[in-house]
Amino acid sequence: MKTNELYTKAAAYCSIAERCRQEVRDKLLAWDSDSADTYEEILQRLETEGFLNEGRYARAFANDKLRFQGWGRLKIRAALQAKHVSNSAIAEALAELDEATYREKLCQLRERKERELRHEKDEFTKRQKISRFLLGRGFTMEEVLT
Repeated sequence: MKTNELYTKAAAYCSIAERCRQEVRDKLLAWDSDSADTYEEILQRLETEGFLNEGRYARAFANDKLRFQGWGRLKIRAALQAKHVSNSAIAEALAELDEATYREKLCQLRERKERELRHEKDEFTKRQKISRFLLGRGFTMEEVLT
């Protein structure tokens, strides 16, 4: 496939939703594995023209994961690192999360889990299960205990 065709497809792909460099690179590879040497050129052009923006992606990803999946900061950080997003963009995105929304989501998840475990007789076991659940969602021990 020609470079211009790949660029056009990649630009359309980025127009649908926020994407990170790794997702676009993977898509380019799936579309045309023979043109791997032009990927960096295409990615650079997408960034220059505003189709790709790592900071914008990280903020959108963090907000969506908090609001819709109920993920804590630790899990969001790990997911962004797995997508090869820079540490500075991750730190900025996590710092910009709305603290009230974050605390509200933590409370909602805790209350939901308490309702699920309402028949649990042993209070210690119940607290353990709730804590494990929240830790698995990426909240810190400090956040879970408050």
